[in-house]
Amino acid sequence: MAVAITQIGGPFGSIIVRDTDCNNSATTIANPTTGSIIQIAIDNPNTTAVYYKMADTGSPVVGTTAADLVVRARAASVAGQHVRTTVQFGFQEMPFSTGFSSWCVTTAAEAGNTSPSLKVSASYTIGG
Repeated sequence: MAVAITQIGGPFGSIIVRDTDCNNSATTIANPTTGSIIQIAIDNPNTTAVYYKMADTGSPVVGTTAADLVVRARAASVAGQHVRTTVQFGFQEMPFSTGFSSWCVTTAAEAGNTSPSLKVSASYTIGG
């Protein structure tokens, strides 16, 4: 898993988190511990849909922890061609208060814990 965190200055103090190998191993962002998700972008090169899951917790157990949000990222028509799914929250951001975790699996069910075949890239923006 390759995770990069970029802090953006200015009056809103946003943070962009980018995971270039989103899979069934949860990525946890502990700092900041509070904030709101403003935008999510998922690039799926797989020929099947994948499910990007997010939870307001600093210690999830993939396949057991209930996600607070599940985003279905549509499939590519040809393996290796990335299809982008974007969700923007606008004024209805998704708040978190205990840290934040995300992971990507092949099924929407809470018990889903299988990684996608090809590397999925996902990013999200946190606002204060």
